Amino acid sequence: MHNPDLPPRPRRLASAMTRLPAKRRDLALIGMVLVCWSFPTGAVAHTGGVNAQGCHAGSQPYHCHRAQGDSRTSAPPETSGLTGTASVIDGDTLAIHGHRIRLHGIDAPESGQICEDAGGRSYRCGQVAALALADRIGRRPVTCIAQDTDRYGRRIAVCEQGDVDLNAWMVAGGHALAYRRYSRDYVGEEAAARDAGRGLWQGRFVAPWDWRRGAR
Repeated sequence: MHNPDLPPRPRRLASAMTRLPAKRRDLALIGMVLVCWSFPTGAVAHTGGVNAQGCHAGSQPYHCHRAQGDSRTSAPPETSGLTGTASVIDGDTLAIHGHRIRLHGIDAPESGQICEDAGGRSYRCGQVAALALADRIGRRPVTCIAQDTDRYGRRIAVCEQGDVDLNAWMVAGGHALAYRRYSRDYVGEEAAARDAGRGLWQGRFVAPWDWRRGAR
């Protein structure tokens, strides 16, 4: 028995189509084509997690998924070099040509952070870190090669001046710590600064990531 809730089988459908008047048959065919055309045909199953921008950074080709209703076009992280005179925002953040750049693999004390020197005296270690970086850079051009983009839209980059890796220089001088949560690139520089008692390591301090969570 024919179930009216089910679509007709192909032979019955073809037979039904031939019995339609020509004009109605043409309209029916057009409708069927439009329905088929509306279904997506390029979906490909794949594995792998997404980053903060909703992109499969490890997939080839690099691609992103937009949230429903989001018409913005996603793009891969900016990885080209950016060169120019740098302004120091704090001990691990620069600005070049209006672009905010977070130094990769390091974490410097926050601007309002207080530490203790070798004599137990309080000093603004975040301010000291920023001034050390500003003095090192001066007005000479800096080149930053982006590794990624963070959730605030800043480029995460390794920045160099001449043949000096500024990220490494900050950690080696004791002005910043190796940010192990994201990278172990500067663990060696941190160990050398700690053993020599340079910068932060001359006295007592709270790691910047703990200070931001409220440890004082």
